Amino acid sequence: MIATSEKASVTIAATQRRLPELDGLRGLAIALVIAFHYVDVNSFGNKFIYYLSLPAHLGWAGVDLFFVLSGLLIGGILIDHHDSPSYYSTFYGRRTLRIFPLYYLLIAALIIGRWMFPGAALLSGTMPVWMFPIFAQNLTGHFTSAPPLMGVCWSLAVEEQFYLLLPFLVRHCARKTLVRVMIACVVGAPLLRTILILRGFGVEQVYPILPCRADALAFGVLAAIIIRSEYARSWVREKSSYLYGGLFALCALMPTLLKWTTFNYAGTVGYSVADTIAFLLIILLLLCPRPAMQQFFTTTFLRWLGAISYCAYLIHIPVREGVLQLLKMNNSALRTLSAAAITLALAYLSWILIERSIIKWAALRFRY
Repeated sequence: MIATSEKASVTIAATQRRLPELDGLRGLAIALVIAFHYVDVNSFGNKFIYYLSLPAHLGWAGVDLFFVLSGLLIGGILIDHHDSPSYYSTFYGRRTLRIFPLYYLLIAALIIGRWMFPGAALLSGTMPVWMFPIFAQNLTGHFTSAPPLMGVCWSLAVEEQFYLLLPFLVRHCARKTLVRVMIACVVGAPLLRTILILRGFGVEQVYPILPCRADALAFGVLAAIIIRSEYARSWVREKSSYLYGGLFALCALMPTLLKWTTFNYAGTVGYSVADTIAFLLIILLLLCPRPAMQQFFTTTFLRWLGAISYCAYLIHIPVREGVLQLLKMNNSALRTLSAAAITLALAYLSWILIERSIIKWAALRFRY
């Protein structure tokens, strides 16, 4: 099983196959994000249910997992094709067709919606609309001023800015230089966050900007490099027991973020812990998974969630707000379940009717 996973992981980008383990990781990431935005633990009167649902407060780590996965997949594709004559055109052609259709549909809905329903809470916000088409919404210093319809799209801006930089680095840097740059990002991003926080900058200025989130993306690129290096793969297998121990120790630290909830702690320690967990989880899952771990991440439901995760991520907050406004339910659990069911249903329809076809066409139209 280890040999099979290793062989598959080495050819992630080369074969353009969807690894079930990675779809499972995407599924976990979107489940964490939806739980974070949907579960209001303070609404539960029952103490048992309250404590049972408390881990939903850590669901923000799903975004970090998405970032590390993005670094892994995008970094792997670029590394595998860095000598291709169609390197830039194919990469940007495929990325554009993957990201833009749903994203610009959302922007169109915002513009048309404000014209038709100018007072709608879902569409209200002080951020200028022109910032969304150019992916600048994370640079304002007030990313929460975006309307709820576009609330999560700051992370797309981070990734699009990452896409502008990484292809150049991979194309023009030797492998060792690329590793050094990524390690510098892993070390430098938390240091930058710490400096900014100590100087009085808050979550609005620190949380959504690329330099402060570069460690997560760089961790993913390092994972892509590791699974393509025979020496690194052997080292991971030899030290797997220690790496698993480190993974479990870091997971044990995460609940401290439920007690010390200030941004000073989350912004300095919390993001770094979450990013390192995601990094270790990915390399261990792809190179030397434990049977129960691999079985969990290849379950049908988690892989299905992973397949529909992009649309689900974009629409889960608008759906939640729509359910709150349209379905005047007193039962918070019923509201949450209704919103989750509608989100997943719409995301599945988007996958089978729009996204899947576009992805297949892009793979045929743009070739390395």
